[in-house]
Amino acid sequence: MGDQGLRRPRRAGSDDGGWSHVAMRWLTRLTQPVEITLCWAVGVLAGGVILGWLPAGVAAGAVLSRLGTREASAAPVTDFFRSWRRHLWRANAVGWPATVALLIMALNIWVLSRGGEPWMPVVLGLTLLLAAWLVLATGYLMALLERPALSGAPASSLWRLALAMPALSPGTSAAWVVTVGALLVVAVAVPPVGLLFGPGAFAWVTGWLTRRGLESARVVGSEG
Repeated sequence: MGDQGLRRPRRAGSDDGGWSHVAMRWLTRLTQPVEITLCWAVGVLAGGVILGWLPAGVAAGAVLSRLGTREASAAPVTDFFRSWRRHLWRANAVGWPATVALLIMALNIWVLSRGGEPWMPVVLGLTLLLAAWLVLATGYLMALLERPALSGAPASSLWRLALAMPALSPGTSAAWVVTVGALLVVAVAVPPVGLLFGPGAFAWVTGWLTRRGLESARVVGSEG
């Protein structure tokens, strides 16, 4: 009876703690963005790019937003493609305006960056600002699409909320801009690192920040 209240001392490297447990946890944090980067590329190509990038983004955010928490995925590749298949049609049915708008903006940016008129740099800056807003809003949209409680919500309602969130959560927006800027600098300075980690790190940052932004704004609960 008296022995029941005694606890055995933990040994370093045991299953419930120790350096090996910490090392494996950090190894998982480092490798999952690379795994999801490769999965993201396959998912985008599987949808013919136009129909693949939205469900791939939803799936990447769904997996990586849990990285570093107790709910972190133990099978990220399986979870990614299960989420990709589940969101393939819904993500495109709701998110197609983003596909069209970003394609038009990309064309405008390409044209404006090669123009010689004095007004073009101003318009280019405004277009880049609008594109950044839309990319972040699309990240919010992907976070909303992942939530089962919103699976039947009208597309117009989801878009209104997604477009408003960058202004409703300015701290999250500022953190996103700074972090994505840092990722771009690293990708340009060290292309192999950008190639391996870039899409996964971008999905990680965007997914984590947008979900925290939604929770901090009390738009939706943490359970979704």
